[in-house]
Amino acid sequence: MKSRIGITGAMVLASLAVAPPLLAQYSAYTTPGSLSQLPEDRKAGVAQAAEKARWRLGPFRIEPWIGVRDMAWVDDGQLDAEGRPLDADLTTTVGAGARAYVRNGSRVTWAFHFLPEYVYWQKRDNQRRALGRYGAGIFADFNRLGIEITASRRDDEGIALAESFVRIPTRSDEALVGLELKLTGALSLYAGGRESRVRSLADENVDDGRL
Repeated sequence: MKSRIGITGAMVLASLAVAPPLLAQYSAYTTPGSLSQLPEDRKAGVAQAAEKARWRLGPFRIEPWIGVRDMAWVDDGQLDAEGRPLDADLTTTVGAGARAYVRNGSRVTWAFHFLPEYVYWQKRDNQRRALGRYGAGIFADFNRLGIEITASRRDDEGIALAESFVRIPTRSDEALVGLELKLTGALSLYAGGRESRVRSLADENVDDGRL
């Protein structure tokens, strides 16, 4: 039975800022003596990515993706079903997919990503699995009102326990809504909400609190 971890939170923010972009995220804490980083403008990033997409099929802009990552020789001390340590093994993650964008007029952009991956282990057949990153969102700008609504799922494999090097596959689901109301040319009101959930995809039971 899969172990599940529910980390569910909802957050609503309202802030006044000088010329903030849509989905502007302010820095809650800045290290003394350092400069605060500028907020990320995801709407502008999506528009730029759509313009640079390699394929154009009618209203669609498509950017293909192929990736190889996380190639490693792993000796994590993991035990088999009989309690004996497993031999060191080679692993890597490969994937292929695409990001797509659709412009609905000059004010609305739809964005999608479909990036399936596969975790390969040379000897550990039971740890081979399909992962991936998937999501969709809408980015709109109507005169004084900016809107962003996104939903995404990310499957990944990594070290989740501080006292162990065993790799655990996890799934992260997230939904986000961001609104920006321009009050004047240099002043805006921003409100946003985010909900996320993380759970383990491992076949074995994992202590929820530790993970």
